[in-house]
Amino acid sequence: MSGQLIDMNGLLRVSQVVAAVGVVLIAIITFSPLPQPYPTWPTLGAVPINPELVAPGILGCITLVVTIRDGISISSAVVGILSVVTLWLAATSLYALYASTAGGVFFGGLFTLVSGIILAVGVVIKQLLGQRESHDSRPHIKERPSK
Repeated sequence: MSGQLIDMNGLLRVSQVVAAVGVVLIAIITFSPLPQPYPTWPTLGAVPINPELVAPGILGCITLVVTIRDGISISSAVVGILSVVTLWLAATSLYALYASTAGGVFFGGLFTLVSGIILAVGVVIKQLLGQRESHDSRPHIKERPSK
């Protein structure tokens, strides 16, 4: 490395917010009467990728990693539980959609997207509360990284 330390927490938080915004944008596109700007069954090579399932799953995964790194607090526990539920819904929905041979109506995308929206709102609220707490008037002591 070139002497610069990569702030992994900052990178994870930015990724989390970007994924949250992505989930909300996909939800707006999905629930609006406008035509979707992507194909109905998009693929990445031979692997089918459904944005309504993949984006909330990515948000759930990133949020789970951030929650584990942050430690236990009430807000991180709530967001952590939401992330586990969203990740579970995304994984089971992807499995049910692509590996199942049974027919019928598929509601996994709806449940996953709604769970992703709730998680995205929780992530944004947690970020806003975290910024508010970091700007209070108490002095903070930072250690210099050892070389």
